[in-house]
Amino acid sequence: SKPKPRVSAFKAVRRGSSIRVSFRLADPPGYAPLFISGSPNRDDRGNPLVVTTATAERGVKSYRVTLRPADRVRYVTLRTIGEPGLPARTTVKVR
Repeated sequence: SKPKPRVSAFKAVRRGSSIRVSFRLADPPGYAPLFISGSPNRDDRGNPLVVTTATAERGVKSYRVTLRPADRVRYVTLRTIGEPGLPARTTVKVR
């Protein structure tokens, strides 16, 4: 059976007024949209303070994006939409 894609090494590190977000995807699917959002609480209830996007690509394992502005952001969530095998939502606390 085909290996399932999974998120690892998901980190959000504050750098002044922005947050550097990095993560790895093992066995990424081809061209899947990824949504990275920042919020003051672990559950943003669909109202993040800031959102950016990335695209998962087959063969690309390492991803890096910057969230800005990030003043009140304490948690960063990575969401995938309709990608079988990928977790729909993964959240980490900003360091």
